[in-house]
Amino acid sequence: MTIDMVWKIIVLAAILLAATNAEPRFRVGGLALDSPPQLIGNCNPTRVHFNGRINATGPGVVEYEWIRSDHSSAPVRTIRFDRPGPRTITYDWSIRGRASGWVAFRILSPNRVESNKVSFRLDCGR
Repeated sequence: MTIDMVWKIIVLAAILLAATNAEPRFRVGGLALDSPPQLIGNCNPTRVHFNGRINATGPGVVEYEWIRSDHSSAPVRTIRFDRPGPRTITYDWSIRGRASGWVAFRILSPNRVESNKVSFRLDCGR
């Protein structure tokens, strides 16, 4: 075995050792959407207010989107975590008249995961 081959083996072993001792990847989980949502207004319109939480394993950026039962699209949003732990996110849906449906949010990155769905019913009378 040549000295060049020995150095290549040492470098490869060092790379493999560093990879096994690396910090865990940044991930999110522990998603929760508070239930029931807060209803604000008098049906002309009513704001349906949702509170959610995202829990991260460390610092990093999370991309997420809100999803609704009416399949309306909401813009992708980002939130930056400076340290591990939970952060609160909010969403408002403005509705006129009677309605029922649900809202959830979906993490797009760093990993894909979806929150629970929270249903609501808005009955404004006739």
